Amino acid sequence: GVKQPITIYDVSGVAGTYSLFLRSHENALTLLEHPISVRYRILEDKHLDNAMFVGRLIKLSDHEAELEAGQALPPLSNIRIHVAEHEFYAKVLDKKVDSSACSYIHFTSMPPEATAWLQKILSTNS
Repeated sequence: GVKQPITIYDVSGVAGTYSLFLRSHENALTLLEHPISVRYRILEDKHLDNAMFVGRLIKLSDHEAELEAGQALPPLSNIRIHVAEHEFYAKVLDKKVDSSACSYIHFTSMPPEATAWLQKILSTNS
């Protein structure tokens, strides 16, 4: 813990001799021609809620998506998404979306086969 206020900086690189910079993960979301139906559960303190909800992925990138869930999910909520034969995790971000029934999510844990499935969806929608 820090006992006195400190200044925090958002560092994205080092110029000069080193000239090293982090890549930006800002990806434009692709509007899907055919939204993808999903089921999801909300995680509460590392435990899955028993309730299963339905929604649709309406916009997608390789790391993020816009989830139409019929309700806005609280920012920083963790969810487990079930789609086709895949399951993966995402965190709800506090980013502006077009509808109050939608939430912006960032994929946090995705098995390789789910990543390949996602890439296939993106390649057919570009």
